[in-house]
Amino acid sequence: MEAVTRRDAILAAVGATLPDESTARLLEREFPRPDLSYLLLDLPSRRVIASRWPNPNRPVPVGSLVKPFVAFAYQGQFLEIACRGAADHCWKQAGHGRLQLPYAIACSCNAYFLNLARTVDLAALATLGLQTPLDPTPEALIGLGNQWPLAPLTLTRAYCELLTRAKPEVLRGLRLSAKLGTSREIRCDAYAKTGTAPCRHEKRSPGDGYAIALHPTTVPRFALLVSLDGAPGSHAAKVCGEMLRRIG
Repeated sequence: MEAVTRRDAILAAVGATLPDESTARLLEREFPRPDLSYLLLDLPSRRVIASRWPNPNRPVPVGSLVKPFVAFAYQGQFLEIACRGAADHCWKQAGHGRLQLPYAIACSCNAYFLNLARTVDLAALATLGLQTPLDPTPEALIGLGNQWPLAPLTLTRAYCELLTRAKPEVLRGLRLSAKLGTSREIRCDAYAKTGTAPCRHEKRSPGDGYAIALHPTTVPRFALLVSLDGAPGSHAAKVCGEMLRRIG
């Protein structure tokens, strides 16, 4: 076990990975399920390593995956805010109580992000390579409905950029999401976020689940975006974690 651990540490230190073609073949072979779409990027270069996505440049709704972008573009000091649940349009009926940004990211609190979305610098989103919604209401900016579709490749690269430029509170929130929040099913060391969005397929389901992970947190090497047809984001997080553990 110690030899394996030392080997892994050496590989991580020099940035060694499986050759791109080998990684792509491994994922294609071991994750053949037809309801799965994914994009795997080399994080430092933003290069696509492996992809099974019909058209990664076609914008699709991605749900709560956009919430960290709102925190990035927020103009002001992050404050503690009270979430009263349904009264504040949050998905958790009973509410999250009083919370600060890192936990708001971890539990994907609608109430917290609706508050932030009223004071954002839309130009800051452009610096991440993102186009803003045609009607940038607070609801659209936090991913409710289908008002802010993003191309999966653009989204994944924006997360890579976010990692290098976001305030520490944002990164803490993404780590908390993977440890104990909505992304906890990922079960690996990562900055992560989940989302559930309206179904994008001809055969309609209640929604599609998304998960994105930047792995590992020490020196991030991979950015992996996963989508599962007709499943919640937590299910996508579980598959995302399984894929990351297979590629190292």
